Amino acid sequence: MKARESQGVDLHLHTNVEGGEWELEKLVECTAQKGIGVIAVTDHNTMENVGPVASLARPHGIRVIPGLELDLAFQGKYWHLLLYGKNPQNEHLLPLLERIHLSNELSAHLVHEEMLRRGYDLPPFEVIEALRPTTHVADVAQALADKGYASDALAGFAIIDGMRLTYELDLPSNMVSMAEAIEVAHQDGLLAILAHPGRAIEGAMEIASEEELKGMIEIGLEGLEAYYPSHTQEQIASFLKVAREHKLFVTGGSDSHGPNHRLPHPWPAGLCRRFLEYWDLTI
Repeated sequence: MKARESQGVDLHLHTNVEGGEWELEKLVECTAQKGIGVIAVTDHNTMENVGPVASLARPHGIRVIPGLELDLAFQGKYWHLLLYGKNPQNEHLLPLLERIHLSNELSAHLVHEEMLRRGYDLPPFEVIEALRPTTHVADVAQALADKGYASDALAGFAIIDGMRLTYELDLPSNMVSMAEAIEVAHQDGLLAILAHPGRAIEGAMEIASEEELKGMIEIGLEGLEAYYPSHTQEQIASFLKVAREHKLFVTGGSDSHGPNHRLPHPWPAGLCRRFLEYWDLTI
């Protein structure tokens, strides 16, 4: 398959699982309207909607690259790692995802307990836990919205992050390590790309330093999501320099979670040339 250099690609999209809000048909329609010809479905810790989106996208001539985004720890901090691979039922990946789901459930439980201790009137954790097959801090954020403390789940997250609960409760100590996740990715032939290395969320995520990036590269990181809506031109230039020096893949994505969040973004295919060529997409 060929892609024009200027054709739009978005390699970081979320559907309606694990905190996302996009209905599958609406997501495909939106990307088609924006002239995006290549997308990657990268829901948190699951690939269950990759196949359905690919089926819906095919009539529009949109290529779907299978992916997912993992919640992980590295050097005592919280990070997101994008994995891209052809087989969603990878032998080693599924047990890893189960462990990530368990660590996320524990994190949600700890955050819920702390919110109760601080006087927030939330449902019992068993009620929150019963809402979905897997539980995440996002569900506590949604509970804050449901109780009127926040306008929506994103605003609920802002309350949690404002309390620095990720680090006050030392949630990274319970998370699966990035080193283990990358090792599993390589066993199953998946590419490991660091998501939004230049995004900072006060109390939760920090911008990746050069030393941290070098440490991740040493454990097998293969690429950087250099192109991201909140990255500055200076950040992009810095990440591209690291990518050149270490022969890393470069990707671009919107991280869209729903129609009321950030919409898909048509990054020019030429910016991600080497990554697309890995998927037999010539430019």
